[in-house]
Amino acid sequence: MTEIDTGTQDLLATLDEGVAILTLNRPQARNAMSGEMNAALLTMLADFELNPEVKAVVLTGAGKGFCAGGDVKGMARSGDGTVG
Repeated sequence: MTEIDTGTQDLLATLDEGVAILTLNRPQARNAMSGEMNAALLTMLADFELNPEVKAVVLTGAGKGFCAGGDVKGMARSGDGTVG
C-alpha cells in the first residue's frame, strides 16, 4: 500500500493494487467538506483519472459518518456573504 500526499490532513489517500482509497478525515465535523478538502479531492480525482495504475476509486469517511455535506460554519467564517 502506498500513501499519497494530498496536501491536507483532511483528506487521506492510498493506492493498493490499482485501488485508490480517499478518506474524508474530519470526523470531529462529521467529515463536512471544507474548501481545502474540496480542492484536494478534486485534485486527487483528476490525478487518478490520468494515472494508468488506478483502476478504481473508493471514497469513504473517517469516524461514524460519511459526510455531513458542506462545512457551513467554515463558509460563514470565510466572510464572503453567501452564508448567514
